[in-house]
Amino acid sequence: MPRIPALVIATHMPPTKGLPPLRHWPRIVWMAVRAIFALLQARMSLRRITVRDINQGNLASANAATAAPDPVKVAWVAYVIQRVARRMPFRSDCLVQALAAQNFLKYHAIASTIVIGAAIEEGKPFSAHAWLTCGETVVTGGDIAPYTVLV
Repeated sequence: MPRIPALVIATHMPPTKGLPPLRHWPRIVWMAVRAIFALLQARMSLRRITVRDINQGNLASANAATAAPDPVKVAWVAYVIQRVARRMPFRSDCLVQALAAQNFLKYHAIASTIVIGAAIEEGKPFSAHAWLTCGETVVTGGDIAPYTVLV
């Protein structure tokens, strides 16, 4: 008798609206617990992190990659990190989410790059933003169109 996979999440993209199907919940809970620890670790390292550390993290992520990125895994990491970050008792801004997602993807041997950019608009204050990319896909960071890449 063939073995039935416990979870079919590996072949299904996360929902764009509403809740995911009940069959995905065990994996989502497991990923949420990992995301909590990844966000805590990223938040604690935030005070001492430098641009050099971000560049070294990008290089380490690229070196840890063993295969082509699986778009389904990347989508689920983005889905879970963003939802867990909103519920943390501390600020989980763009850089914290990018660091946490990069660690999460590195665990799955998927290369990713943290990018830091800035937006300077007439009459508005300077604003900086960090996002994580995996190939051409923006994993965390939302709309990056108004930002110019700095690092």
